[in-house]
Amino acid sequence: MAVTDATDLCRTDNNNNEPLLKTSVLDLFDQHARRSPNSTAAEFQGQTITYDGLYNASIRVALELRKRGFRPRDRVPLITSMGLEMVASVLGILRLGASYCPIDFQAWSLERVVATLEAVGSRLVFSTVDTTITGYELVRVPEMLRKNNPVTDEATQQLELIRQDMRKSDLIYIIFTSGTTRKPKGVMVPHSSAAHLVQQSFPGAMRGNPGEKVLLFFSVAFDGCAGVIFSTICHGGTLAMAQPSDVINTASSCSTLILTPSMLASLEPTPEFDRVHSIYMGGEAPTETLVRLWTSPTRKVYNCYGPTECTTAVSTVEMVPGGPIVLGHLVSEVELMLLDENLEHEVQQGEICIRGPCLAVGYLNMEALTQEKFFFRDGIRHYRTGDLARRDEEGLHFVARVDRIVKNRGFLINLEAEVEPALRSFSGVQKAAAFLLQKQLVAFVTPSEAPVETLRGHLAKRFDAFIIPDLIFAVDDFPLTTNGKVDTRALQAMATHQVDEQLRSSGDSEADKSPALDVVLEAFADIFNRPASQIPPTASFRLLGGNSLTAVKLQSHLRRANLSLMLSKMFELDTAAAIARAAVSMDYNIDVVSSTNVHPSTTPLTPHQIELLRETEIDSSSNYNF
Repeated sequence: MAVTDATDLCRTDNNNNEPLLKTSVLDLFDQHARRSPNSTAAEFQGQTITYDGLYNASIRVALELRKRGFRPRDRVPLITSMGLEMVASVLGILRLGASYCPIDFQAWSLERVVATLEAVGSRLVFSTVDTTITGYELVRVPEMLRKNNPVTDEATQQLELIRQDMRKSDLIYIIFTSGTTRKPKGVMVPHSSAAHLVQQSFPGAMRGNPGEKVLLFFSVAFDGCAGVIFSTICHGGTLAMAQPSDVINTASSCSTLILTPSMLASLEPTPEFDRVHSIYMGGEAPTETLVRLWTSPTRKVYNCYGPTECTTAVSTVEMVPGGPIVLGHLVSEVELMLLDENLEHEVQQGEICIRGPCLAVGYLNMEALTQEKFFFRDGIRHYRTGDLARRDEEGLHFVARVDRIVKNRGFLINLEAEVEPALRSFSGVQKAAAFLLQKQLVAFVTPSEAPVETLRGHLAKRFDAFIIPDLIFAVDDFPLTTNGKVDTRALQAMATHQVDEQLRSSGDSEADKSPALDVVLEAFADIFNRPASQIPPTASFRLLGGNSLTAVKLQSHLRRANLSLMLSKMFELDTAAAIARAAVSMDYNIDVVSSTNVHPSTTPLTPHQIELLRETEIDSSSNYNF
């Protein structure tokens, strides 16, 4: 049954004293649906849907929701994955006046899914994928849309009456993050905040205008996904939705890319990306290397900053090679200040606190945490981000997370402001990540060919001993969370198990030699920085340190040799020989895109992979969210 507790924070049936919502994301979308009904609103793996088609699909979703007992201001859990039905479901839920709670079917563990459903409080669940969950009734959206029931004028008029009664404080979505705890934390964002964000028009503001194609590659449960969807379809652009298996082809067909720095680092700025004129990075602090690699006379690169609790992004700035990396232009009516530890006085370096129409309502069923993070100063509501920044004549510079200041050997050190910059000061290091693990200071650096002992000598000459990590691992790239951020938990597991140093076998193999096998072995040697002579055909992609990013790189190697293979197959087949046998020539017209309805559990995983997947959850430890 649907949520019926009228006293709940998310139900505001008696909010007649609240101001009406003047403009919603639905209003902005509907304007373009009327103006350009035949324009493409979204595309995914060869399928497209027009603005008119998306409008009608959302109406049918809304009517089915009402038929099932959902009402305005209810919370609707949505189990989904990348696909056209996901966008139609989101709009349909909003059209009923309810809020959606996205659950990433492909990335989340069953434990996390159930914990989120319990927090939402509804036993009736909408789903765009074919699955079952004990104790819950699932309504399959694709089956409902295939019925293609006609949309009557009476039905649309009833939904319009619901829209006219929507209030500024009504919720648009609840995004669940885990942060530093294992318990899902639901951030409740109101319609007014989302509408305020997508209506920004300052130079460099994220928006997909008519004729432009915008990449959507985020987890559906990441607030960046909502930001990309609404900033595109509210301005008449086209959503180009991608999965890891087709991200290279999809991204290179876009005019705008919106990614985390770690996601962008998995791509190469080859000529096939020449049509890309704008790149927005967020979710993590960007690097000067990425800015330099991707900036061109016809392409601008932007840095975005903002926590989930402040509706995706509060600042955007164009970056130039060699220039400072600052927080940039603030969204209108939003103020950002640096406060001391008592949240009383503004200082040159302090915690970033934000106020304005961007603020979330709070955390679902977590009143104490809401009171702690959202506070009043001078009678105005603020959000404390937990981020440290400093102000100088160039602007605001992100320094570190407050919770990334740790004690090592009796000294307080800043992992982001001291340890990681020290590692990156060595010319052979591109990226660095540091953390405490079992009272040891551990670091990972890229690329994998970084000479660790030489790096240690460099650090010993220039930095205090307590800044130098006890353990340093060099890897090709870092694993990412479903949000595209560096996955610290997975790095900790890698350090514990020394995954990057393991080989499946170094013995002889009976595998048939072939040009394809030579390509794969050379790719393994290049990607994992190992001598080709030490990589047998039985070498394991997983145990060498393979992840989604290195899989994309392996796919790039195959493409250069006119070969193709699904990314999921790389993990399923695993060995170099098996991958080589399965790779097919791109001269053949073969569909290499897997079905979106196939659950990742159909791909065999090792116990260690399962452990890593369960550790990989949405991480709100950095507010570089879009």
